[in-house]
Amino acid sequence: MKVIPISDVAWAMLCAASPDAGLLQRPEWRGVQGEELLRYGVVDDKEVPVAGFQLVRSKRSGLTLWSHPPFHQNCAFIAKARAKNPAKRVGEGKKLHAAIAAFLNELPGVVTVAFPPEVVDMQPYIWAGCKVVPSYTYRIELAPGIEAVRSDYAAETRNAIRKAEADGVVVRSASRSEVLPLIQATFDRKAKALDKARVDRILQAFLDSGQGYAFLTEWKGAAIAAAFCAVDAQRAYYLLGGHEKTGGHAGAGAMTVDRCIAEAVLRSIPQFDLEGSMLPDIERFFRGFGATLTPYYTVNRAPFLVEVALKRRWRHQF
Repeated sequence: MKVIPISDVAWAMLCAASPDAGLLQRPEWRGVQGEELLRYGVVDDKEVPVAGFQLVRSKRSGLTLWSHPPFHQNCAFIAKARAKNPAKRVGEGKKLHAAIAAFLNELPGVVTVAFPPEVVDMQPYIWAGCKVVPSYTYRIELAPGIEAVRSDYAAETRNAIRKAEADGVVVRSASRSEVLPLIQATFDRKAKALDKARVDRILQAFLDSGQGYAFLTEWKGAAIAAAFCAVDAQRAYYLLGGHEKTGGHAGAGAMTVDRCIAEAVLRSIPQFDLEGSMLPDIERFFRGFGATLTPYYTVNRAPFLVEVALKRRWRHQF
């Protein structure tokens, strides 16, 4: 097996043959990410793709960086249905990932690529000399229904929602133009750059087309929080959110997320994914919704001298 670039048509055919294809494999991401989105296939001896993944290449501080695409939790790894025999299935998986590991090792520059939580066999990457680091998201099983889900919330979270409701905070469906300013305000407050055009394309691709939903939270006539979720058949993903500190309400964020979770239940979506939860403040907030801590793995690799330099600031990664 080997890794080669594949066309959007080949990618679509691979996804059609893959039972786990979902939001991150959707064709709309081409319009969102543009030509920055690089699609690769793991091909067999007949050069037929049996698995695939997505990367982007960028420049930072003079270094070439290879990573999963922006606003993706992972590289959208997807594979065709494999053998039913457990031993053979594991063996096929190792061959697939050994080919990807060899490919990543040949890339010039720094590699930081996350894989979906369903990919748990990281041995091929470790054997290839890469550093494999766990990251975490939070997921909520929605089958028991919204009242059962809410019963698992932390008391602090439930109280914050009740207080917000008692104080007259309300949540309603929102449009793309209403959500974007609150997302921008949150990034500005944290002094982080926001690719506003790319976020707008995400909202247009998935919110305007009905493949997601957004809510706006208001208090005293002012918008104070917003959230956007994209959906597929398996789960709803909390992709983007924001809130106002000045003139806001302490329960606005919890109330907004609760409404997003309730909407997923209403749509009979089996699972809610709160997306990345590695920042302590965000992790603490998400933890309050009684979700299950779910690991996924990031593969990191850099030339030796670059790796030594990177360890000074990103020791946990390199």
